[in-house]
Amino acid sequence: RQHERLAVKNDETARESEKKDATSTESPLAPWLTKPIEETYTDRALDGVLKKLSSTSYKQRLSDSSHLSKLVGNTYAASVFMGLASLIDKVGGRGELTPGKTAVVFSYGSGAMATMYRLHVRDTTQSRFTIDKMISSLSLETRLLRREEVHPRELDYALETRARMHRAGAPYSPVYPTVGRMFPGTYYLNGIDSKWRRTYSRIPLNDKMIHRNDSPNLAPPIVLRLAKQEEVSIPVTGKLSVLAETNNNTDSLGKESVVMKRVACVVSGIAAGLPGKDGPVFREDNLERLIRGDQCIGPISGTTKMSLLEKNVVQLKKNPNGTTERFSVSSQSDHIQIAAQLGSLDLCASYGVAAGLVQTMDYAAQVAVAAGLEALKSAKLVSGKSADSSEWKLEDK
Repeated sequence: RQHERLAVKNDETARESEKKDATSTESPLAPWLTKPIEETYTDRALDGVLKKLSSTSYKQRLSDSSHLSKLVGNTYAASVFMGLASLIDKVGGRGELTPGKTAVVFSYGSGAMATMYRLHVRDTTQSRFTIDKMISSLSLETRLLRREEVHPRELDYALETRARMHRAGAPYSPVYPTVGRMFPGTYYLNGIDSKWRRTYSRIPLNDKMIHRNDSPNLAPPIVLRLAKQEEVSIPVTGKLSVLAETNNNTDSLGKESVVMKRVACVVSGIAAGLPGKDGPVFREDNLERLIRGDQCIGPISGTTKMSLLEKNVVQLKKNPNGTTERFSVSSQSDHIQIAAQLGSLDLCASYGVAAGLVQTMDYAAQVAVAAGLEALKSAKLVSGKSADSSEWKLEDK
């Protein structure tokens, strides 16, 4: 309760100070002082002003803790603790995490729950938990420099292996991760027995990782062998063969393997939808218009400009010196004046699609559906002569 009262008191003090500053006609917040608070919730111009006013404070308070995330990326649940590690490394490394200092840790997800707590720096009675010891154990900069670049295909290998293991059942021993490619101290799944009991192992702390020069691939040999089998490309002569067939042999996992045949791509039909408010999206001469390089950009109507104004658009302007500016669009003259705008399209009247189904789609989805149907018509797989839905259906074969 004492913490709550202290927080409320600090908040009220801050509000009074801000109120005095904001009431000045020179304050950037002055235009919003007389507005009902409900009208400010979605005001993007106000959002931009607040970000600008708080940028210095944000950098001062959070730049150190977000340093590691900028270099590693989003780690989801681990991100808050990675931020704490970054704070200890950067601020503690400068000798500024002295007794009496505090840090707020705030963790939130995509749901309605969040956790906030405060950490206090104090004199420790155990040498194991000093700030210097934490910095030494983390060794963040050293570990970041030891990262190695791997080919994007390694992700393909890993995802294909996961899909294969999903069908394997129990018992099995994972082929990933490759021994020698994990950090010392890492825990990993060792196997699952016939009763679905999991066992885990740990890489010894005194082990060393195998670097790229010694082992260029992250994927284990069995994954590379299976990937090699799936690289077969079968030329197409006549009808396409079945894309997947069952191999009677079993792989080293003891499971019946499925070899995917990758056939050459054959384009038998094509469709092109073009912008232009003066006609339908799909015209018979669209491909010719593309080849000719016809102009598809036109002026925006007054009605469209008014609807854009209601969205409180904030434009980003990039200056020649590399800086950026944000400014709110408050009049029609400030808005874009020309654009590529889609014309008319009616899935019900042109393609016989049920009205109830069309109502579940936005305009972009409707255009995508129409493009697919037009491509089928171009390939002569459907007749598509009228709005009769039967003329747009593939034959059951």
